[in-house]
Amino acid sequence: MQTPQEREKRPEKTRSVPFSESGRQVMLLSRKAAERFNHSYIGTEHMLLALTEEETTRKLFQDMDINPDEIRLSLESKTPPFDNPFNGEPMITPMAKKVIQRAPEIFSLEEIRALDLLIAIILEDEGIAAETLKEFKLEKNTLRQAMAVTNATADILSKKAWLN
Repeated sequence: MQTPQEREKRPEKTRSVPFSESGRQVMLLSRKAAERFNHSYIGTEHMLLALTEEETTRKLFQDMDINPDEIRLSLESKTPPFDNPFNGEPMITPMAKKVIQRAPEIFSLEEIRALDLLIAIILEDEGIAAETLKEFKLEKNTLRQAMAVTNATADILSKKAWLN
């Protein structure tokens, strides 16, 4: 039996946050992207490919005068397909897991939306997806400005973590 001091030393369990409909769609499209490239994993590059197809984020890209199809083409040029098809359940890479875990933590959300995944990728600031977004000048400040202009997500703009 553990003492109270030993129980206090145990790490806290990560809060499991469900995906919204748009978040589920992104994860489904991410898996399809991984399958299309014969990859055995789902990485942030697959998530960004999915975000170029998801309605909310696609519209946000367009509102920022960024062609989502150009983002997709840039990603596809950096993400070569594997020769042998992969059969099975693709694993989620550590970086993609970090993005998924970070999305609700940034804004204390009850569900993970597509836009939250995009913001978490931008804040991750490394990897193929983040580097591709930088090529299109899509970084934290430019995204915040675009969301303010389009008034797309006033609730996110009001969160302190986003403003820092």
